[in-house]
Amino acid sequence: MDKEKLMQLIYDQRPEPDEAFDLRIAHQVQRLIREEQPMKKKMSVLTIVVAVMLSLALLGAAAELMGINVFEWLGRDNQRLASLAPMSVLKETAPVITNPKLEKSAACINSAYYDGQSLIVGYAIENRHYAQPFTPTQEQLTNMKQVKEHSPTDALEIEKILNGWKEAVAAHTPFGYMESYIETAWETVTDDGVVLRWQGESSGTNFDDNDSIERTIREYHSPLPEEALNKDYLNIKIPMTMRVTYHYFDGKDTYVSEEETALEPMTATVWRTDAASRQFIGTLTYAGKPVQVSVVASAARARATLTMEDGVFAKLIAPNSVMDHQEIAWGYYEVSLRDEHQTVLFANYHETGGRNTLLSTYQGTGTLPETLELQLRVSADDGVFLPPELSEVVTIQLTPVDP
Repeated sequence: MDKEKLMQLIYDQRPEPDEAFDLRIAHQVQRLIREEQPMKKKMSVLTIVVAVMLSLALLGAAAELMGINVFEWLGRDNQRLASLAPMSVLKETAPVITNPKLEKSAACINSAYYDGQSLIVGYAIENRHYAQPFTPTQEQLTNMKQVKEHSPTDALEIEKILNGWKEAVAAHTPFGYMESYIETAWETVTDDGVVLRWQGESSGTNFDDNDSIERTIREYHSPLPEEALNKDYLNIKIPMTMRVTYHYFDGKDTYVSEEETALEPMTATVWRTDAASRQFIGTLTYAGKPVQVSVVASAARARATLTMEDGVFAKLIAPNSVMDHQEIAWGYYEVSLRDEHQTVLFANYHETGGRNTLLSTYQGTGTLPETLELQLRVSADDGVFLPPELSEVVTIQLTPVDP
């Protein structure tokens, strides 16, 4: 059976999904076709049934989390993420994590971009933070701690709970609720134990449409650890825990208890995309010394390396007598990049010198730059006097290197 017939069979068996879901099904079909070819025989009916069942299953609860690509969803206000969205669709559907203790919640890795050097992961959590009524058993009440004063915290579904709590306290009638929150670990781990540390996150939830799903983009330090570079794919997992706080008012006294439970981690197989990268080089003179410049850029990321020959970049730090002579930064070396559209790439951090090399990383624009202009200057605190050699601003046009 060819690809077109298999895809049509799947499409005929399900309701009308969105475009992102159809794209995910297309990836599944491509995978099944690749698996069929080495076998030199027709695809079995069982394989087709499995594909159809996968399609229908994804239109259930999982479709809420997997149906909308997180890159595309957050890309409505971010052109970079929107441009990366087509390259972030998972070829293999990631499992949706559910658990009896999760009650109303579920979570999964929805999409991910990996180009061999950089990793960006999109995940979705339904009802990450919510509250619901709770009446303790006598055993639970015995294990709860009595508190003198108690102010309920805010949560996604807490307004009705808060009103009920206030009314119960005023009327001296029993009332209780439990508040659940899912936490994601700071570290992401590959199946062979490589720890990937993220550099930043951005999240969004559409409360106006009663959307209870929080969608998050997590960006990792680039380049990745050496063990995670230029792989065909990465198997990743993001550990999760659920923290539950129980609140109870017995008509007279207030009681609180907490518990934390480890959940199954979110997992995904992230295949390397065919996204291209380009290297740019140049030479500038700063503080009377030649500086070699190299920038490696892709649609997602850029990394600039400036190496001063026969010298070091002066340290922009000084002792602070107020803080027992601890050193503090009074400025930093600002290395900025501008592409052919005059778009300035967003820099993740700056350095304060002290070595012969400056390293800077940037978010890409979503497209591979054709040209890059680099500017080097010192950005200092107000009132700081800059010596002449540090007050200059140097701008050069970098030269692309043929692959």
